[in-house]
Amino acid sequence: MIYHWNFPRTTDGILHAVAQELGVTVADMRGKCRKREFTDARRVYAFVMRKQGHTLQRIARELGRDHTSVILYLQTTQDMIDVKDPISAIIQRIEKSLFINN
Repeated sequence: MIYHWNFPRTTDGILHAVAQELGVTVADMRGKCRKREFTDARRVYAFVMRKQGHTLQRIARELGRDHTSVILYLQTTQDMIDVKDPISAIIQRIEKSLFINN
């Protein structure tokens, strides 16, 4: 749950915001582990960043992945949103807190 934190809308600020919201560390998000909570955090970050207009390569670089991984994250996240997965509510909270959709 996001509590009135004030992260800037930079790539690093969004990375920290997603990590805090999902209860993981930035190191976890950039790490190699494929545990669900870490991959969910990567998916949310990729989705929010792409909506901000960042390139696949930029998002991949921030996560220590390649652009094809980011494509998969985006497709999976969109599929999850389409079936009303709780991840969509998480994305909305992060976007609202960062004033992305305001």
